[in-house]
Amino acid sequence: MRYKIVIICVSFLLLLSGCLDGGDIKRNLTMGNVTQSIKGQSIKLSEKGKINEPFVVLDNVKPYGYWIGNSVNNDESVNLLVYVLQSEKARGEARESFNERLQNANLITYPNIYEKKNIMIVYFNESEVDRSFDEQLKKTIQDM
Repeated sequence: MRYKIVIICVSFLLLLSGCLDGGDIKRNLTMGNVTQSIKGQSIKLSEKGKINEPFVVLDNVKPYGYWIGNSVNNDESVNLLVYVLQSEKARGEARESFNERLQNANLITYPNIYEKKNIMIVYFNESEVDRSFDEQLKKTIQDM
C-alpha cells in the first residue's frame, strides 16, 4: 500500500512537471536573445547603454540604445532602440504610447517598429526610402 502511494505521488509529480514544461507557457525574451539574433544577421552593433530621454522612456521602461551598422556618430543620439518589457500586454501598451508620441513629434528620421512577444525594436531610418536594415531586422524578429 505504501509503495502504491509513493508511485502515485511520483507519477503525479512527473505528469505535473511535464505539463509545466510544455509549449503552453509563454516565455519572455531577453536582451541577450535580441542581441544574439541581431548579430546572427551579421549586423554590426555599437552599444550606447540604457537611454533615459523622456521621449523614449515608455511606461517607465528605458530602452537599450545602439548604433546599427557603420553609422556611429559622436553625438548622443542612437538609431536603434530595444525595449524589453514585462509581457506582451505591456509591449502593446508601450507601442500605443510610442505611437501617440510620434503623432506630436517633429522627427527628422523615420522609425520602423518590429515586435515579438515582450520585445519592441525601433529602428530610425535616415529617410523614408532607406530600408537598408529592414529585411535583416524582420529576420531577427523571426529568429527569436
